[in-house]
Amino acid sequence: MDNTAIARGAIGSGVRVVAGYPGKLATEIVDDSVRYSGVHVEWSSNEKVAFEIDLGVSLCHVRSMAAMKHNGTNVVTDFLMHVNFTGVREGLGLISTDDPGGLSSRNEEDTRILVHQYAHIPIFDPWFFPSTPCGRGTLWPDLKPLEPPREVDLWSRTSASRTSRSMRR
Repeated sequence: MDNTAIARGAIGSGVRVVAGYPGKLATEIVDDSVRYSGVHVEWSSNEKVAFEIDLGVSLCHVRSMAAMKHNGTNVVTDFLMHVNFTGVREGLGLISTDDPGGLSSRNEEDTRILVHQYAHIPIFDPWFFPSTPCGRGTLWPDLKPLEPPREVDLWSRTSASRTSRSMRR
């Protein structure tokens, strides 16, 4: 349910290119993006290639989104550090699906530390905004030209749920 909302919200915000690398939770976001017309969706050979595709699209004034597991965020770290300095021309979102407890991965990691504290890239974490529908115009619309990309951090316990949850105010 939540992964479908992320895909729908991103595309509703103007994302026209979605690239990703298969991995639990990130796979569902890319798969759900295929249903929308006018959106180019592709599986990449690795996470860095997916992020490079989306950066190139962003530099051509088209909104884009890369989806990957937390391990993939480590793969794009070198390139991500440089993107922070060059900026983007249109919205570029990085969906990083963390796996606390290592439920579907060999290791556990919190990519918010890597992305925010080291790369200094703004993070939208749906966990901290329970009254905001995920992705509904909160990640991309306010980006100015040549600003750093944004990262959405998802945890497997919240995004793998197939049950509806009530929103608290």
